[in-house]
Amino acid sequence: MPFKLEASNRVDVILGQQEMLSLDFIFTDGTEQAPVDRASLLQALSTGEKKALYVLNILFEIEARKKAGQDTLIIVDDIADSFDYKNKYAIIQYLMDISESAHFKQILLTHNFDFYRTVESRFVGYSNCLMTSKTSTGVALEPAAGIKNVFTKDWKGAFFKDPMKKIASISFIRNLIEYTRGETDPEFIKLTSLLHWKADSPASPSPTWTRSTTASSARRKARPTARSPLSV
Repeated sequence: MPFKLEASNRVDVILGQQEMLSLDFIFTDGTEQAPVDRASLLQALSTGEKKALYVLNILFEIEARKKAGQDTLIIVDDIADSFDYKNKYAIIQYLMDISESAHFKQILLTHNFDFYRTVESRFVGYSNCLMTSKTSTGVALEPAAGIKNVFTKDWKGAFFKDPMKKIASISFIRNLIEYTRGETDPEFIKLTSLLHWKADSPASPSPTWTRSTTASSARRKARPTARSPLSV
């Protein structure tokens, strides 16, 4: 990338006349250089470069607040999906480092259950892990369940007691039957008729809407990857 950062007020900061550094973007082409304002720079950068610049700005601000001992609340919203596998774990490590500072508090929001489970295992206490669900009166926060192994610690034990988990398991059980017995198996066909309107599906005033909406709604309610806040 033909841009570099320079501190325009470095001398003033060293002399104590200003507290924060001001960064300028310098475009370099061979031996020629020219300052570039932020708006023009953003137009020239690719999506990946814009993301990297944004992260650098955030890291710079966090480090400045850390050095100044400034109390800060950081709200992180679905950061896991913005990075590849390697960088995702680097971000988790950085969030862990931040959590060790007495001046920083964090609220982490995510739809990514792998991120949720990893963060819980690294530095967020289990009691601080919550899951959200939509109710008739609003949004409810509930203690997390089955973080380590959702199938054995939550899903399996409640399967015969919770109708929503039964409905939400239709696709999963249907796939197991498809892989082990094939698409001609009677149980596979029956489960398919519960997910899609088929000739053997019971009559209904509005069959397609009723079945697809009910099944998908149940899967969303029973799904462990619901938007989950973690407090650090």
